[in-house]
Amino acid sequence: MSMPSLTSFQKYLYVLIAVASIMSAVVAEETVSAERAKTDFQTRYAAALDAIARDDWAGAQVFLESALKKLGAHEHPDKAKAQAILVKAKRTNDREREMKSTLKTAQELLRQKQWADAIVMFKKAKELGVDPALVAKGIQEAEAGSGAAGYKKHLADGMAALGLEDWAGAERAFVKALEAQPDDSAASKGLKEARAHLAKKDVTPDSTKTTPSAADAAAKKTPPADTPATPASTEPVVVARKPLPLPQPERLVRDQWEKGSGSTCYWAGALLHLEEGDEKFRLPLTGDFAVQIAVEARMDHRSKIYLDLRPDKKKAFPVARGYGSYEGSAPHLKVGKDVCGRGSARPARERIVLGFRRTGAHIEFFCDGKKIGETFAIPAHAALWLYVCGKGYMYAGKVVRR
Repeated sequence: MSMPSLTSFQKYLYVLIAVASIMSAVVAEETVSAERAKTDFQTRYAAALDAIARDDWAGAQVFLESALKKLGAHEHPDKAKAQAILVKAKRTNDREREMKSTLKTAQELLRQKQWADAIVMFKKAKELGVDPALVAKGIQEAEAGSGAAGYKKHLADGMAALGLEDWAGAERAFVKALEAQPDDSAASKGLKEARAHLAKKDVTPDSTKTTPSAADAAAKKTPPADTPATPASTEPVVVARKPLPLPQPERLVRDQWEKGSGSTCYWAGALLHLEEGDEKFRLPLTGDFAVQIAVEARMDHRSKIYLDLRPDKKKAFPVARGYGSYEGSAPHLKVGKDVCGRGSARPARERIVLGFRRTGAHIEFFCDGKKIGETFAIPAHAALWLYVCGKGYMYAGKVVRR
């Protein structure tokens, strides 16, 4: 016997029942999934709070990230709190890493006897929250080392001046040596010898060789008949500093660099991708130095890639900014608001090498080894921080110091 055929209404009714069954199963599954996600979130959130109670912010960050990932798009009464605490945990951990890294750098500089740089980094470490007693100990060792190094230099200068019979120069050097190391027998003996010779020449202890003695004056009044008198030169002797050679960029060392404030730069292998923000060389640059950075960036109207030399103290001196390209322009050097040099055309290649070199108060900017501009607006004693800024990526670099 054949089955009666279903009417259209019956078919429609069957479809509705099937759809309702499927929807019910889906809702039930989603309900179970949501409950499981909330349970997982609550477990990890509680573990994060326990970690914070133990001052374990690294652990707290791991638990909170896992908790929010488990929760996904589901709602939970503590979701907003977890998100806010995660921001705090990340900030705390970033600061902790920077603090440890800065302290490690300061201690390494101390080991390398780079006294001035060590003191700068210890002070920065103190600002970041390093134990003040530890900082004070490091600064004390650096200052002691600096004094010992200064003593040896002045003592050597004094002995060399004695050998050249430059009594006034010897006196000045030995006085400085005794300032660094009072009651030193070698410096005291040298000073005594220098002053004894100065006394014989009728020169007061504090005078210099530019003040003639009575015998010198008499000799100048009666020059030999066959030797024409020539006026003594009053021009100071200037010893020119030889600039450091520009270094060849090398494979980047990640530990030498750190993010600038608000930067979103990131590393991928040995490449540093420059995004919004900037990347800073970890050590301050003092004295003479030369640096070259190899970068790749757009060279059209959307380009912006440059190096900065920023003073240690904000607004103490102008910023020296060397552009490789800015909106398709030629490379140029800008110091404060003034343009101090410009290339003839924008770089033809996207891979370029930018560099700075300081010799005393003379700062030069280079692009692909060609000098673009120079400035004398920043004093030789100013401590400067090197930043690489713009959009592109950095794949090599090297900093050398005298």
